[in-house]
Amino acid sequence: MNEVFREDRSVVLRYAQHLSGVDPHHLKKLSHREGARILFLRTVRDVDVYCLDLSTLTTTGTFKDWVAALSVARAKSAGLTRIVFQSSGNTANSLSYYATKAGMRSIGLYPPASRRRLRASLTTENNTFVEVQAPESEIKRILTEVSERTGVPALPPLKDQYVGNALRARLLRDAEASTGLHWDWHVQALSSAFGPLGFYRGLAELQIPTGRWPRFLGVQQQAVHPYADALSDQKTNASDDSGYVPMLEPTMFRRRPSADLIKEVGEVCTATHGQVRAMSNQQYLDMEPSLIGMLDDAGVHVCLNADGQPHERAGLYSLLGALSAIEEGLVAPGSKVLVAHTGGAGYCGQPSFEPETVLHPAAAASRLCAMLAKGVVQ
Repeated sequence: MNEVFREDRSVVLRYAQHLSGVDPHHLKKLSHREGARILFLRTVRDVDVYCLDLSTLTTTGTFKDWVAALSVARAKSAGLTRIVFQSSGNTANSLSYYATKAGMRSIGLYPPASRRRLRASLTTENNTFVEVQAPESEIKRILTEVSERTGVPALPPLKDQYVGNALRARLLRDAEASTGLHWDWHVQALSSAFGPLGFYRGLAELQIPTGRWPRFLGVQQQAVHPYADALSDQKTNASDDSGYVPMLEPTMFRRRPSADLIKEVGEVCTATHGQVRAMSNQQYLDMEPSLIGMLDDAGVHVCLNADGQPHERAGLYSLLGALSAIEEGLVAPGSKVLVAHTGGAGYCGQPSFEPETVLHPAAAASRLCAMLAKGVVQ
């Protein structure tokens, strides 16, 4: 194994003193292995490629555990007993796990395409996943309506998205101090982009000069690439598609990020001389076996479903984007690149999820309000 740094216990607890508005007792009680590690992958064209593994040492297999632990602890500190949320899969699993641990009632909404992401073992009498047969924008609207009608908060709030992900800046500062390494590039696949935006906000909070920030490389897939389109003067090859293009990775689903999100990603790219690029389906599929092999050789074991397909491809897209940038000469020889692997590593032995409740948009809000009216089963 090529591991160079490891936080095995909990990143959230490691930096708990920097989290305001959260009862330390609740945070300590809820926290369960929100870990991370850094591994050397290989040298490519005189560029050292490392993996920031945010999956293997987490409870539900995703970096969303950091945000979920913080957000549920904050809700528990406020005396709340019920929460609602919507997700493409990872956030749903994380919030359901921590809500269960907190003894709270939760309902998570998800689109049909994300069904295979959910873990059946995380559903209980108090914690339910509900499939809504609608696009992302409509599910968000339904969630907002349900939250307003019932007074039940929708988690995680925007603040927690940024605060939870800002902990990455503290972790990497400590990793650099411990290892003597400095990473010149930070690479991550994008959906909403809260992960990297939280990271760069964290660097600013630590008062690290922008000249020392790693250059940012965001990676998107061919079917969904709003940041790549918005921040590029020219369409990429992946953007020059005609007709329907299948979405290879449902967790990278955000088609219409807000103007504020696009602006902030653009500001990070400007400050770091970075960019966002879209990778074509063909580029990805041609490289997928090699990407899985490279991670596996280093000790990051990509979870495969029963059909042999990766359970999640976001981290593989990150690595593909990094290798593509190196091959094209965007990354200078002698550089060190850190690729974020945000989910999908480790053992994948969960039974397939079959929904108990499937709602059409017209009736969804009323049904969900009725479900939330039920008290917590003790």
